[in-house]
Amino acid sequence: MISMFSTEAGEPRMRQSLVAPAIYMDHWAIRKFSEDLSLRDRFLAALNRSGGTLLLSLHNFGEFSGMTDEQQAAAAELFFDLALPRLFVADFGGDPGFMQRHGRPTEDGKRENLILREMADRWLGNGNRLTMVGLVGDSVENRAIVNRALQDLQVSVAQTVNSLKIDPAKVALAKSDKRAQGATLRDLVMNALLRDFVVDAAAVFGPHDASDFVHAMGAAMSCELVLLDGRWAHKMNQADRRLRKMGVTHRLPRAFAPRELSQFLDAIEAMPLDNGEQKVKTIPW
Repeated sequence: MISMFSTEAGEPRMRQSLVAPAIYMDHWAIRKFSEDLSLRDRFLAALNRSGGTLLLSLHNFGEFSGMTDEQQAAAAELFFDLALPRLFVADFGGDPGFMQRHGRPTEDGKRENLILREMADRWLGNGNRLTMVGLVGDSVENRAIVNRALQDLQVSVAQTVNSLKIDPAKVALAKSDKRAQGATLRDLVMNALLRDFVVDAAAVFGPHDASDFVHAMGAAMSCELVLLDGRWAHKMNQADRRLRKMGVTHRLPRAFAPRELSQFLDAIEAMPLDNGEQKVKTIPW
């Protein structure tokens, strides 16, 4: 949930809170729901009824840079605008609690989410109206810079995961399906999601896998429902079952694949009706 206000000096300030049920969509899903108006409207009605939040990530915006059709960008912006204020924009790599417990260190100790900063600036120049218009277009317009950053992230994540495969102790632990001593919840979730890649010597974890993993890992720590591609939806649900067998009480989000859009919407519509009491989430560790 995003809210804006002005200080006495007229400076914009933004607050956002992740209110349950939190829902996350992979890039393909955002495009699908942006362009199919019947799906979009049914989703938004269910989101509002539940009082929940559509979680967006900077990784989503990074992948928007691959769009070449201005109408696709405009459709995504309208989808987000219609979801306001029930949005939360996260930097999965930098913000505490998603992929890293304390987030990514910064030189000055301050964190800046470029999407939120741009939203705040536009709020001031738009008569104090919150909007996402132009933000997807910015990613498309600056595709060279955004794509370079996205590729650097993909390479870094892929190298880290592939390094696990050459560590005999990591491979043995993954095959045992046992909890490592002293492992945090984040460690357990990450290991469960990556298990198949680690134990299969022939499996190659490439840049596309890295992008899918970022989507899955960020959502795994924070959401109730997610839309991922078919392989990663399977991995998420399989990881949840594996963690429960280990005695882990944290539930991973229920994951849905492209062929399960109707079931995904049914699940949101089955959520308890919003009673006006915000259920602000704390990401567990």
